Amino acid sequence: MRIFLKFTLVCMMSLFSAGLCELLAQMLVSQRYEIPTKRQDEDDFEVISLGKEGLILINLTEPWRYAKDKEFKMSFFDKNLQIFKEQSYVIPYIFTQNRYTYFDKDKYLYFFVQDQSSLEISIFQLQVYTGEGQVFQFTPPVKIKVNLYYAIDDYAYVIGEFSAKPVVMSFNFLNQFSKVLPAFYENKEEVRLVQTDVAHKQIYFVISTSNTRRCEIVVKPYSQLIGIGNQMLIKDKGTRTVREGLVYTQDNLQKMLIGTYSINCAKTPQGVYVAKFEKGEQKSIQYHQFTDFGNFFNYYGEKTADRWQKRIEKKRKKGKDFNLNRKIDLQEELIEYNGQLIMLMEGYYNSNANTNDIQRYGLGRYGTANNTFYNSPYSYGRNFYPYQNNSNLSLQYNYVIICGFDTKGRLLWDNSMAIDKVEASERKQITALGYLGDSLILSYIKDADIYSKSIHRYREVKKETKQEIKVILADYAVNDNTWNEYIHWYDNHYLLFGEQRLKGGASQDGILGKKVFHLTKLSYQILEEEKLADADTGKEPKNKKKRKEKQEKNEN
Repeated sequence: MRIFLKFTLVCMMSLFSAGLCELLAQMLVSQRYEIPTKRQDEDDFEVISLGKEGLILINLTEPWRYAKDKEFKMSFFDKNLQIFKEQSYVIPYIFTQNRYTYFDKDKYLYFFVQDQSSLEISIFQLQVYTGEGQVFQFTPPVKIKVNLYYAIDDYAYVIGEFSAKPVVMSFNFLNQFSKVLPAFYENKEEVRLVQTDVAHKQIYFVISTSNTRRCEIVVKPYSQLIGIGNQMLIKDKGTRTVREGLVYTQDNLQKMLIGTYSINCAKTPQGVYVAKFEKGEQKSIQYHQFTDFGNFFNYYGEKTADRWQKRIEKKRKKGKDFNLNRKIDLQEELIEYNGQLIMLMEGYYNSNANTNDIQRYGLGRYGTANNTFYNSPYSYGRNFYPYQNNSNLSLQYNYVIICGFDTKGRLLWDNSMAIDKVEASERKQITALGYLGDSLILSYIKDADIYSKSIHRYREVKKETKQEIKVILADYAVNDNTWNEYIHWYDNHYLLFGEQRLKGGASQDGILGKKVFHLTKLSYQILEEEKLADADTGKEPKNKKKRKEKQEKNEN
């Protein structure tokens, strides 16, 4: 293995031209770690981000293909990509197939897997900081195929469906007892989202109804101490219907639900809402239309944005609402940063582009080889299982919307930006948000390029920078990228990892062009002087005053 350390030097304005300093507004390599792969398509790697505490690298090695047990090697890295602990585990072969990896943000890492014939569920539980691991197995009390797994406070929760009804089961790791939670067994309901609250030892099930006469969501909090808590149901007699929601817990009694809404159960969202609850009772709800956002049409360009505004005003003068026909995905996490709650949404459209090429599913972030399960957002794995996609339908992600709220639910700012039409065969998160001082960093990967930009609330501090991965890694003599994954790690640092073939020179075993698995830490660098100067020239939204007056009216 090889370890690289490369630290970026900050240039001074007095010594370098503005053009040279501009180069710092981009991704630069700060650390790198390489592991030679043993055999082609035989090594399996999975990465678990622990934020500032580092990461866990899981390496599944196969002494022979059909061995009864497999060896999982865990390497624990600090945030400088230095290994501080390594440990190996021999666990049953079943964990190599269709496993679902989950980290509970607290102390445990889990591998979940269900036998597709017997429906038996196996769980490997790893205590991250002590290295202790244990395998649990149980047969579900209801014969279902599981879609989602979660764990919190010595309990695992498995979610599936039986006779078109959702089923939620819990499994106690202490007494190894499993049971069905009866509060979820309802007709025409679907578990849309699950959130865990480690601090309050609660898990929230966001459930939507599929009844065509009424479309609504209800949040059912659950804890092993009190069972089902005070349920949160949006009450609004108007035409606006909520589509999804993210829970923010202020304390045990007060909670907020933040998400998107549509009109008359439509699938296209028209804006965002904030609903406040106390002991399960709705106290208030505020709606913010996308068309009232100061920057919603920014991704079109100034002239096109003006045309949209004129169309909206013309419609409103006739007493009619302007309904957007936009497909927008709400990402499944409220980001807390600098006393704000940041919500990320990604816009896309369907494209009939020809996708008759070999695509790849991942074993980590984007599910298993057959896409049966979806993974935790903290697990990212190697995508080496090919499949033939014969569909002509693909998704083109072309813009993002970011909103900032305070902890009382007031909308502070909004921003909307174009991205470079990232194509995907399934709905998934495209962009990653990082942080640098008071600014956010929006970054994403497309093909063999990394795009990044810095924004400050409604201002775009830095224009988008496009960098080729092979140029970023030029000092490491990379000849070929077999596959790449890209995630936000912590602060202004990102992690690029995957397989690469090195060119030139002999590796440790004397083989030219050796294939390695790499972990590369990328840091977004920008001069503070440049950031402040650019922020001063940023454009404020044209209807900022109007939006502020409307928000104050709603609050009163």
